[in-house]
Amino acid sequence: MIDDRVNEGLYTQELLEAKKSEHELRVAKATNFEVLRRTMVVTTRSRIRGTNTAISEREVAEAMVDAGLVVHVNDGRPVHIVIKFDDDEQDPWVWDRGMKQIRDAIRELKHTGEEGRVDHVSLFPLAPIPLLVYLGSRLDDKLSVSLFDRHRGGQQNVWCWPKPTGTSPTFQVLKQSSPGSETEVVAAVSVSGSISHGDLPEDLASLPLVTLSPATGRPAPGLIGSEDALDEFSQAWRLLLAEVEAQWPQATRLHVIAAVPASAAIRMGQHRMRDVHPGFVVYQRTDTGTYSATPEIRD
Repeated sequence: MIDDRVNEGLYTQELLEAKKSEHELRVAKATNFEVLRRTMVVTTRSRIRGTNTAISEREVAEAMVDAGLVVHVNDGRPVHIVIKFDDDEQDPWVWDRGMKQIRDAIRELKHTGEEGRVDHVSLFPLAPIPLLVYLGSRLDDKLSVSLFDRHRGGQQNVWCWPKPTGTSPTFQVLKQSSPGSETEVVAAVSVSGSISHGDLPEDLASLPLVTLSPATGRPAPGLIGSEDALDEFSQAWRLLLAEVEAQWPQATRLHVIAAVPASAAIRMGQHRMRDVHPGFVVYQRTDTGTYSATPEIRD
């Protein structure tokens, strides 16, 4: 290919040397067992808007090398848990069955961890937001979790976190209602898209409202484009939960309507403190542009 006259001038010395250096660096990362950390890979397979979505083994392997991780192996075989959400979103049982699939996967993770074989999880989530929040809420605090997100923009591997190129976005939490004794509160989270007051279901319109959105600029896909940006979002979400706890101390239910990437949805569930925060009712956007409630997430 390089020597073909058709490609003369295309494969320059500089290009070939750059490709060679890139390959050597990747091999060095993948074989440096002194610094590689063993991890259990968890991916999802789901139907979103009627389309089957799955994550390939090659994409996982590329992201593992980039992050300095090595897949956990048992009896010579890589251990890879796949959470299967094969039901259509319109099926009446989709949420209950999806939550059961998550509980089964968490049980398998705990069993592996109790045997002392792994204490780190690499999670590649791709599923409806309510199931991702539920998955995050069920992750054991004893496990260290690395989150990966699917990125757009033409990079070689869509699951590798891009290196930060500037200042990470910050987020603000605003109380749109006065503190009170209400037992139910609404949280509207606008990151990859905008959630306005007019988007709320009618039965939520009169409830106290707290919003989370970018401190500057508008919500947009790709806003959380680095792990630093994800940490900034997580900090803001914890602040929102603290505000709800302080301003509405009698609240027992938090209605969550969110336009966020998968990694942020997982973090939202992870930061719900059992016995402290209200139960979460997470809403799913329908094909008609409205929002419908899914089963409440409780202890």
